Amino acid sequence: HYLTLGEYDSELCRDDFELACVRDSLKGAVEGSDTNVNDDDIRKGYDERKEVVMLMRYRCGHLAVGVAPLAPDYNVCKSLGRDYFGSGENGSGALQLNLDDL
Repeated sequence: HYLTLGEYDSELCRDDFELACVRDSLKGAVEGSDTNVNDDDIRKGYDERKEVVMLMRYRCGHLAVGVAPLAPDYNVCKSLGRDYFGSGENGSGALQLNLDDL
C-alpha cells in the first residue's frame, strides 16, 4: 500500500503512535535526509525506477525501514501492470496481489 508522508502521519501515526518512531528514517529513505541516519544509501533518497522503500512491522513489534532493489526491472513492472490491470477503461481500478497465498 502506498502512502504519502502526510497520509502516513494522519492515518497511521494517529492510530498507532509507535509508527511515529520510524518516521524520520522513513522520510530519509523517501526524500533523502541530512539528519542522523545510519545508512549512507538512505541519505541520498531512493530512485523510484530502481528501488522501493519498505516499512516492515514484525509480529514481535519490531519496526524497520529499508530500501530494496526493484525486481523485476521498472519497464517490466510497467508492462506487467498494463497486462494485468488493462488500460484503465475496462479495468476495476485496482490490482490486488495476495502475497500471503503464495
